[in-house]
Amino acid sequence: MGEKVELATKFGVKIEDGQMAIHGDPAYVRAACEASLKRLDIDCIDLYYQHRIDTSVPVEVTLIYAQTPFTSCGFTFEFERYAMRFLKLVPRLQPENLEHNTRLFERVKDMANRKGCTPSQLALAWVHHQGSDVCPIPGTTKIENFNDNIGELSVKLTKEDMAELESIASADAVKGYRCPTDMKTWETSDTPPLSTWKAAA
Repeated sequence: MGEKVELATKFGVKIEDGQMAIHGDPAYVRAACEASLKRLDIDCIDLYYQHRIDTSVPVEVTLIYAQTPFTSCGFTFEFERYAMRFLKLVPRLQPENLEHNTRLFERVKDMANRKGCTPSQLALAWVHHQGSDVCPIPGTTKIENFNDNIGELSVKLTKEDMAELESIASADAVKGYRCPTDMKTWETSDTPPLSTWKAAA
């Protein structure tokens, strides 16, 4: 491993009057970036994520592509960790779906045991094996989880392993949507055409 640390953070969500508000206009993006740089006491953010999509702003405007090339797309492996406050809201974890999905997760755990790794290491290895242009970026706040994440580098998956994992976690196999039904995701967040955008005077 190299010695350089790549730093990532995100923008797009503000709390206004106790409610989550999504912003993607250039003025907000720049202000959020400057605030992050100041809080982190750094000069440059290596990877800046749009956390939620502002459906009132063309995505090309939010990404400011002419200034900074688009280089990353975040996505989730089907067996995610959720904060406790979301457990009651996630369709995938509701009683009518949970028993079925738990059986799928048991199959993932069985494969992890065969590979001598944890299920989370197996999930990260699956991402890592998607191609040389794909890199998992796990987040953690604990050093033991960081060390566990690093352990995925020793997990080798065959084509057969990949096919088995993808069949277990396919959209058809997993029951229930991964987010609360009223939560906007990239799948439900179309943005207006760039031609409709009028920059603020």
